Amino acid sequence: MSVPSAATEHPLALRGNLSAEVRSVSYRFCVQRAGVLSWSLEGPAAHLILTSPSGAVDGPGIARDVQLPAMGCYVLGLSANTMAEHPYGDFVLTLVVKQ
Repeated sequence: MSVPSAATEHPLALRGNLSAEVRSVSYRFCVQRAGVLSWSLEGPAAHLILTSPSGAVDGPGIARDVQLPAMGCYVLGLSANTMAEHPYGDFVLTLVVKQ
């Protein structure tokens, strides 16, 4: 799913559900210049992975504030932590990109 540019400077709440059938989701967003991605997650235990425009991967597990060093498109992957006691359920992932 592509995240609209409205996430730039303003919080964008993405709602979804992780289940045994849908264990992961990915969100693509593009930035016009370097910046900082801030995120928060409410819901089940999950792993987050950030893939940069160059293909470099950070995660699983990323800082709450992540430097976005280059313009281009990033992919934020969210997957159920099946080693946790409650890996499935509804979630709200909030993103803000500060440039």
